[in-house]
Amino acid sequence: MTTLPLTVSRVLRWAAVDRAGPPPSVSDAAGPRPGDDGDPVAGVERLAAVTAARLRLSAPPLGDGGPAGLGALLLATAVALRHVPEVAGMALDVSAPDSAADLLARHGLVRRVRSCGDPALAPDDRLGDELLRHSPLTGLLSAPATTPGAEAAAEQVLDRLLGHPEGRTTVTTALAPPPTGPRTARWRARLLERRRYTAEERRWVLDVYETALLHHGPELRRRTAHATVVLAGVGPVPPGPDERDTGAGRVVDEAEALAEWWRPLAVLTHRHGTELRARPLLEGYDDALELCRIHRGVLARTELTRLAAR
Repeated sequence: MTTLPLTVSRVLRWAAVDRAGPPPSVSDAAGPRPGDDGDPVAGVERLAAVTAARLRLSAPPLGDGGPAGLGALLLATAVALRHVPEVAGMALDVSAPDSAADLLARHGLVRRVRSCGDPALAPDDRLGDELLRHSPLTGLLSAPATTPGAEAAAEQVLDRLLGHPEGRTTVTTALAPPPTGPRTARWRARLLERRRYTAEERRWVLDVYETALLHHGPELRRRTAHATVVLAGVGPVPPGPDERDTGAGRVVDEAEALAEWWRPLAVLTHRHGTELRARPLLEGYDDALELCRIHRGVLARTELTRLAAR
């Protein structure tokens, strides 16, 4: 076994260099490795700087020169101890991020952990969800943890990013790609829905859709066309909640989630058409409006089915 400080340093370096495979663990065989420096605090600062660069944020990020702090260090400790869950949980007594560097270091670690494929760190595992809870930037860009207050924390990060020119560009670009799954699609739909009530908020929402169509238009249109076919073929009794995890039910769930992602744009098209017409680059979404129309029909049938079952 390796010592805990050395393993934590290796976990932070693993996240910073985007190394493939699972993160280091205290149960790994002992012995030196290339790149070992044994300084976890320096590893946190390095990870924060690397993550800022990946998000195209200049130094100091968001104009905040504060230190990265201990948050990411404790999260990395939990990752290193993941095969001893009762001990790993003790490392998760972490306060909210208090600097941009802290926010970025946590995101750099948790973003990498969520995609590493280690069953002990799976997104739907308790430890995986706890790590996400303590990284509100990761929650904002993917989907927040299921714990109470996680969505509010993610929205606070969004407010901070939108208050800084580079931060606004970063979050707009990060939220523009097609959602990776129904949970992410529905989270982003709620986020965009809540930000359409003032002119400034609507400008940002339209920026997201415009960026999405400019940079990811072909993939979005392909998915939208598929979702339209799926929802158009839904029978008079749509799949119930218990049918959404398997087979055809999952396909319908994905199609509905994409329709929900498009819905804020459909509402703005109806209520604030002048603002959309002032954006000549925001075009090519007629198929999305049709998907939303068909989805409304599915929702109506679902409600009728519910009422008939009373």
